[in-house]
Formats: sequence, C-alpha cells, structure tokens
Amino acid sequence: MGQLVYLPRDQKYRIGPSAVAMSTSMMKGLQLRNLIRLRLQDVAEQLPGTVGFVIPDRFHLVYLEFARAANALGCTRPPAAGLRWRVPRGPCLYRSLDTDVGDALIAEMEREIPKAAGF
Repeated sequence: MGQLVYLPRDQKYRIGPSAVAMSTSMMKGLQLRNLIRLRLQDVAEQLPGTVGFVIPDRFHLVYLEFARAANALGCTRPPAAGLRWRVPRGPCLYRSLDTDVGDALIAEMEREIPKAAGF
C-alpha cells in the first residue's frame, strides 16, 4: 500500500510515499480547521456564547471544532474534537435538513434505536 518501505540492509521500515501524501492532506485539513476555529470564535464573541461545528455521522453528531466567548456562561470545558454525541442532543440537525432527508433519518432511527428516536 506504500505506507511503509522495508529497508533490507537495516532490517527496518521507513515511512513510505502514501503515508507522506496522507499526512500532507491531513495538514491541509488542519489549516481548514484553523480557519473554522477563527470564524467560530468571531461568532461566539458576537453572540456572546458558545458555538460548535459538528458534522452528522448517521445517528451521531461529531464535534470538529468549538469556540467560546470569554464572557459566555455554562460549558466550562470544551468538547474534544472527534467527540460523538447521539443525535437527540442535537434535534436542530433535523430542522436544518430537507424534510424528506430528516424524515428518512428519523424513520431509520425508529427502526434501529427506537428509544432514541422520540426526542
């Protein structure tokens, strides 16, 4: 797969070209996260309040970034990037989706995890 390259003389491995290419893509992603973080901080300061940037992952929301105004109340510890919340904590997600998409997601949730669907 090119992630590692074997060095027979040293009987060791070194990072291969695929791993280097992947890390370059990851670094670009971090630059995007920095831009998102700066914008979220601007929004948080304007509110003033707490703002999170999440992406949906089936029945969960995954935190990518978080910002909090200096004078915001509540939530003293920011959620870690990658933290997954079950969707009932974020019903606003459904309100932001097209009706058909939101209804389909709720129907799927009712089939697979009925207790969580009734938020």
